[in-house]
Amino acid sequence: MSLWSQFITVRADESIILPIKVILRERDPLQKDKTIAKQVFEIRLPQKTEYVVLQDDDEDTKAKLRIQSTRTRY
Repeated sequence: MSLWSQFITVRADESIILPIKVILRERDPLQKDKTIAKQVFEIRLPQKTEYVVLQDDDEDTKAKLRIQSTRTRY
């Protein structure tokens, strides 16, 4: 499942850092969606694929995220 994607033009000799805010929510049809965890990740363009774990404070709920920035040439 892809949560977010964006195309950005990066020159060959420059590096860009994008801050991305990820929020993990619990969906309950009878209650308001509760925020379990939130974290800000810095994505450096370009970078290799990175796997990170987003978890709540009690470490009961975890989500594994793949952060990938690929190079496309036109």
